[in-house]
Amino acid sequence: MTQHVMLTNSQPFPEKFSALVPVNAKQRSFSRIGAMTLGTAIQRHLQQEKASFHTPGHKGRELAKSTNSLLQADLTELPGLDELSNPEGVLLDLEARAAKMWGSAGSLISVNGASAGIIAAMLALTTERKKFLVPRNAHRSVINAMVVGGIEPIWYEPTWDARWGTWGAVSPVSARKILSTCKASEVAGMLVVSPTYAGAVSDIASIADSCHFRDIPLLVDEAHGAHFLPDACAPSSAVTCGADLTVHSLHKTLSGMTQTGMIHLGESPVFRIDIDLLRAQLNLIQSSSPSYPMLLSIEQTITLLETNGKNLLAHLPHLRGRLEDSLADCRRFEFYTSRFETDALHICIAARGARAEQLYDFCVERGVFPEAILGQGVLFLMGIGTVTEDVAELAKVLLDFHTQNPETGSLADDGVWHFTEIEQVLSPRQAFMSPSQMVPVHEAVGRIAAECVAPCPPGIPVCVPGQRVHPEVMNLTSVKKIRVVREQLTSE
Repeated sequence: MTQHVMLTNSQPFPEKFSALVPVNAKQRSFSRIGAMTLGTAIQRHLQQEKASFHTPGHKGRELAKSTNSLLQADLTELPGLDELSNPEGVLLDLEARAAKMWGSAGSLISVNGASAGIIAAMLALTTERKKFLVPRNAHRSVINAMVVGGIEPIWYEPTWDARWGTWGAVSPVSARKILSTCKASEVAGMLVVSPTYAGAVSDIASIADSCHFRDIPLLVDEAHGAHFLPDACAPSSAVTCGADLTVHSLHKTLSGMTQTGMIHLGESPVFRIDIDLLRAQLNLIQSSSPSYPMLLSIEQTITLLETNGKNLLAHLPHLRGRLEDSLADCRRFEFYTSRFETDALHICIAARGARAEQLYDFCVERGVFPEAILGQGVLFLMGIGTVTEDVAELAKVLLDFHTQNPETGSLADDGVWHFTEIEQVLSPRQAFMSPSQMVPVHEAVGRIAAECVAPCPPGIPVCVPGQRVHPEVMNLTSVKKIRVVREQLTSE
């Protein structure tokens, strides 16, 4: 039995809209706030879970032995323990080990997750220019960076897979077209999410060339791809493919504790970004009391990668292959694949003739916990802690589903929706800082949003500050109220 759980107070999504926005165990298992304590909820989950296919990547397994308990390691900036905001000793050495592991020109530690890394990176790139090319599948931390830094988005759309109902990769052709239509002298950078939540990997090398031809830095949100290591059985990392800045989460597929992350300068960055400026921006939004258990977890993650970790990661594509082989005879299940490259650790599965909710709930009831419902499929996320027994349990449950739920046709038509174009009336910072009020969702339609609404995971916004609220937002979130800019301000 695995020994990890992620919980939240998010309310369940309406059943009919679950194909549109990712839904996960946290949102579907608890409907009443205050029904139990967090400790009780965690223990209940641990008793139910037979196999974890959600974050974190360690899957509750102790992959790196430590002589320190969490409480013993929960220290502060004492002599010999260094200071994360200005490292000169053991933490500086740890960052150097990270840079060597991922092949970067320099790496910084984040104990506020990839979210802090994204914000710091965007702030560092926008000291002069304030416009940023942002994809529609950007994480909500990107919106937070816009609010903090007064950054103005230039929205663009990655590939949209209407059949699966999910965002895909950014094609090199569309990237060149997007870059050619903007005024390069006003653009501070371009953001690409790769891999996506579903596992679609973009051709970062080609996109980086196009960005640099236009004199625009490239920032890659590679939070779900920290396992993209040099000489590993995985896609190439943005760090070594020309990205100027790359942000990683160390908990999604690796063994780091939740909320551990890294920012990497590109291997040979075209834009010489000042690492001291980057650290200053990170210090601006990161806790001044960094968690030493988290820092120790980062060290253990890198130590594992330096020893046996790459072997553990190399085994995962083979486990995926075994899963696909075990399901091949029933011809019931489809695996999501990107038009470009697909990461093996992100397994998005759909069952023909069944809704994603049916498959998701069937798995949960049998102790196999997926990451989320994602469009037409269910996302099962492997990590460095995934073992053969986990995949065997998943295969057994899927075959049981096939036996107990006869196929009735092709992929169910769940009314998969395409995101409408954003009407950005005010900048995110203007809207967020304006006098505002909370109103029922139906009354917010047509008004200017003053907050970001982004169900998490994966935290992709369905409404951003400064956007005119579209009627379809009502169908994409379970929130009852939205903060909007006061009407007298928007009419002036």
